[in-house]
Amino acid sequence: MFVTPDPKGAVVLTDAQRVELPDQLDRFRQAGRETIPCSPRYVSLDLEIWVCVEPNAYCGEVKENVLVALFGKTGMYPQAGFFSPDNFTFGTPLLKSKLTAVIQAVPGVRACGLMRIRRRGWFGWREFSEMAYSVHVDEVIRLENNPLYPGRGSLRLVMEGGA
Repeated sequence: MFVTPDPKGAVVLTDAQRVELPDQLDRFRQAGRETIPCSPRYVSLDLEIWVCVEPNAYCGEVKENVLVALFGKTGMYPQAGFFSPDNFTFGTPLLKSKLTAVIQAVPGVRACGLMRIRRRGWFGWREFSEMAYSVHVDEVIRLENNPLYPGRGSLRLVMEGGA
């Protein structure tokens, strides 16, 4: 039996979790069936989003707050963002309406404009005009926006307006 783990709060398994996985699987597997752990198939997405800023708000401050809403923050008061690994599991689509709602809920955002999407290694930039970007049942959407790992998805915000 092939098994693909989806670690809570992370994108990849740690070495300790990888060692513990066979023992966890042995607790639930049927006798006489071997289990083979596989890595999930990640769908790395790149997004470009145009954001219209209120005239009385500062672009830099609004941009920082949008990034926190989308990717969360660590520290004394951690906050999970929209693209948190726990929000996307196998086969979960990227819903444009939820993404737009998260961005528009940020104070200082007047509107969320044009969105462009690219799936790395599959297709180039195109307008994100559909209601959802669906993935296969064995794929997990990933967008980390980490400059150290550009292959794990990126986000570009284009801010317009503001003070």
